[in-house]
Amino acid sequence: MFRVIAEFTEADLQSLIEQDANDWFTSLMEVYRTKGKIAVDRARAKTKSDGGFGNITWNLRGSIGMCIVQQGKIIETYFPPIGKGDEGTKIGIETAQRLAIYSAGKDDIVMYIVAGMNYASYVQTVERDVIDGSTLIFEDEVKALLS
Repeated sequence: MFRVIAEFTEADLQSLIEQDANDWFTSLMEVYRTKGKIAVDRARAKTKSDGGFGNITWNLRGSIGMCIVQQGKIIETYFPPIGKGDEGTKIGIETAQRLAIYSAGKDDIVMYIVAGMNYASYVQTVERDVIDGSTLIFEDEVKALLS
């Protein structure tokens, strides 16, 4: 029989586990952040000839963006300015803030990709792709990276 003596403490082991968890979380957040921004940019860039929608006021396009929510608090938003459509951007951000409430009190990390104008679902359903195509690609990309 032989004896093994650890050259580390339980606190050292706990610290290593916490560091690994933090590194994993940081990597996950970077994937969310990067792929979320790509999904938003993809949705905003889709023209009518690509199956997207046209622009009159630019508000619908400006209202497309994303937010990352952790425990009910928005930790990041992405609603880049597009020149026109400032009202849409404002409404998109307000929509994201309202959605964040649904995550309050939970330990979840959630990403919301939104089109904030009240007529976005109509355009999506009846007329053209607003965000559905881009969010489906986003979901597939994130699953592939995490598997």
